[in-house]
Formats: sequence, structure tokens, C-alpha cells
Amino acid sequence: MTRAIRASALAATTVLATTGALLTCTSAAGAATATVTCKSPVFKRQFYANTTFSGTPKKTDCDSQIDQNWGTGAPAAGLPGNYFGVRWTVTRDFGSGGPFAIPVATRDGLRVYLDGTRKVDIWKNVSTTQTKTADITIPSGTHTLRFDFVNWTGSANVKADYLPRTSATADKVKPLVPTGTSLAYDSSYRANFRWTAAKEMDLAGYRVYRRLQGTSYGSKPLATTTSTSYTDTTLPRNGAVYYYEVRAFDKAGNESAGTADKSVTTVDESAPAAPKGVEGNWKPDYSEKVSLSWYGNSEADLAGYNVYRSTVGRPLALTAANRLNGDKPLTSSWYQDPLPQTGATYQYAVTAVDTHGNESAASGTAEFYTRDNRPREHRVPRDGGRGRARGHADLGQVGGHQRGLRRVHGPALRQAAHGERPQGRGGRQGHPGHVLHGGGPAGGRHVLLHGRGRGRCGERGHPFCRDAGRRRGEQHPAAPGDGPDRHRPGERRLAELGRQ
Repeated sequence: MTRAIRASALAATTVLATTGALLTCTSAAGAATATVTCKSPVFKRQFYANTTFSGTPKKTDCDSQIDQNWGTGAPAAGLPGNYFGVRWTVTRDFGSGGPFAIPVATRDGLRVYLDGTRKVDIWKNVSTTQTKTADITIPSGTHTLRFDFVNWTGSANVKADYLPRTSATADKVKPLVPTGTSLAYDSSYRANFRWTAAKEMDLAGYRVYRRLQGTSYGSKPLATTTSTSYTDTTLPRNGAVYYYEVRAFDKAGNESAGTADKSVTTVDESAPAAPKGVEGNWKPDYSEKVSLSWYGNSEADLAGYNVYRSTVGRPLALTAANRLNGDKPLTSSWYQDPLPQTGATYQYAVTAVDTHGNESAASGTAEFYTRDNRPREHRVPRDGGRGRARGHADLGQVGGHQRGLRRVHGPALRQAAHGERPQGRGGRQGHPGHVLHGGGPAGGRHVLLHGRGRGRCGERGHPFCRDAGRRRGEQHPAAPGDGPDRHRPGERRLAELGRQ
């Protein structure tokens, strides 16, 4: 190939890269050797050697904007400096459409068409640049704009555009609803929401909304973004279902309708509230069976309740060994159970469980007292056979006697001595079985101390007051030296109670 031929080939073919499109264009002197495709919204530009746009274009390429000043020269190699024409064409999706402005400045003539309908017409040979702005309405969807420029004689220049009108008074058209939504819940308990970019030229951004199942979307968005995705890191971990939608909004403040709901079901790490009212089932009397009831929980994912029982001190251990209903939660808010008659104090507590296995804290504790109906050889002495424990007093010593007497916890001793209502067993008010020996001159009489006040031995109908003579089959006379002056203040009060 000679140098002249190589030069001719280079002049005939030009390769352009415009917004990702690789284009092959003809020289000014020849017909197109390949079809030129310009990616929207880039213009396709065609050069004609006449003012009627007839025949085959002398050159075709892509142009990102209409803004040219050729002066008195030719617009491209091989074209004349006068009596030529240049055409720009763009086809694009305008989304919801709306009001647009077409500003132009031209010397010589310019015509603008929307889908073949003329919208601007400045068509004359002039010596100065002519300007004009035309307001048009572009419908929603895909449309074609065409700009035809001609130069008859003299200098040639042209500038034109199409712009959305974004004032709230001019634009009343809402954007279209975003499309292509997707929602995923990842291992970090985040919701990843995505959608396709809207086509509106006046788009300002997107608003993401979230709602709990069974509620409505509020007026305030969860987030506002110009991106086409949003990651929600604020989801509660409560096992609930949450719905999402996204809305587009434009520069005039118009907001689209929301997308179709997309939902996620969150992981549940929230336990129900502890049941209330269990402690109100306490009974001051001996019980042969337990009847528990409580206020039902209101959680939507409530599965039921677990009931626990123990004879060991508080707090009641929520272990499988203490759970009475096994692995299946109770579905009702009441429970009945026979009580073993072992003389022990039984503590009951209830928890609530949801469908995801989360268990609440324990309710308040209800106590129930039992008689010891076991054979005598299976009974355990009150002091365990090891004498008095710390914090207890044998009131027999207070009254001068040392046998056949019940043990009373230290706080009950002090409260009884000051005329207060004594506490129950282990410091709890109202235990029915505290019987104190008075040990005064009347001798051998027990005084009942319990949650309802003081009672005397021998009161008719009292379930717990028994005198030592009947219980032991013997009398306990007062020991020498008994009397108010012999004891400390607390002991004197007990002695007085014993002599009443």
C-alpha cells in the first residue's frame, strides 16, 4: 500500500469512543461504511451538503451536546462553508415526562421537532444570532427530539438544549414508581433494599419507607438517598415482619407512589415480658394442691408459659429439673398441681415463652405450705438434728424452758418483741406455723405469731395455736427466775405475750 493510499484510508475512517459507544464514521467525502449507533442520551449527528437534508449524509458521528461555532468555515472536511445542514437526533425515555424548556441560539436557521411535530421554527438567513426559549410538554415514556440546523451564507453557530422545568408552579407531574426492587436479609441482620434508576430528568432522589406488619407507612421516610440502594441497619431483632417501599421524588417536590411491598422476617432475640399476678396466688393456710392463675401476655408471637417449682431459697432456679410442664409450654394462663405433703414450703414461678424459644424472666413467686404426712421415720427434725442454726432463737430459753419448743427466725423474734407483725418463715410475712412459747408464770402456753397478728393458745377455731401440754402430753411449768425483769426488752415482750 502506497503512502497516498494509507493517507486516504486514515482520512476515510475515524474511530470515536463516546459514553461507552465505539463508533465507525465515514469521511466527509464518502458514504457511511458502517451503521453509527449512539447510546442515549447522546445525540446522533449527521452532516449534509445541502439545506434540505436530502440524500445521504456526508458524515455521521455522535455528539454529547449541541454547541458549535464554525464561523465562516466548513463544519467538517469535504463539506462546503455555505449551504450545508447538520441534524441532531436523540431518542430517550423521559419517565413521567412533564414540562420542558427548549432554549436555542442560532445563526442561521433552526427547527426543533418532538416525534415529528415542529416545536421551534427559526428558519431564515440572518447576520446575527437569534435566541428563543420554547416551553413544551413531553408525555411520559420514550420520545424522539430532532434539531435541524442550516447555514445559508456567512458565519454559522448553533446552541440548543432540552431541560425539565423544575419549579413547583410549573411542574405538577409526579415521577413514575421505581421498578426492579429487591430485598435481602443478610447474616448481619441487615435489610439490603435495591431498585432500578428512574428515568425522570428532574429526579431529585428516593425516599425509603418501612412499616411493621399490620401498620401503615408513616409520613416520615426511613431514609432519603440519591443512590439506587439502601441498607437498613436499624431493624429490631424481635421476629416481626417488616415491609419496605421506595418512592421517587423530583426537584419540584412531587413524590411518586410507593413500590410494591417487599418484606423481611427478622431474627427474634427479644423475650416476652414476665407474667404478672402469679404472686397473688399465695395462701396463708396449708395446701394440698396448687391453683395458679395470672394475667395473660399480649405478645403476638407468644407460644405459652413454663411453670417452675422449688423448695430451695429464692430466687427460684429456672432449670429443667424445676420445670413442671416439660418441654411443651402451657397455652393457658392457669395451672393446677397436687402438692406433696412433706412439710416443705413450695415456691412457684411462671415464665412466658415465644415461638422462637425466647423465655422471659421469672414472675413473682407464690408460696404454698404443706403438712408433713410422711411416716415418722422419714421426717427430718426441724433443726436437722444439729442444734440451732445461726439467726434462729429457741423461745424455750427466753421463757426458761429448753425442750419441746419450735424455732423462730431472728427477725420474727425481734418483731414480736416490739409488737410488730412478725414475718413468715425465712423473713417472709404471714407464715402460718410460727408458734412461740411464752414461758411466763402461767406456764406452758404457746403464742401464735403469723401474718394476721397475734393469737392466744386455745382460741376457738384457730388452726395453728396448740399448747405444749396437748402437743407433748406434759406440762411445762415456769422456770425459776422467769419474769419481766429477768429478760432484755425483746425477751420481756415475749414473756408478756406468753402470760396473756
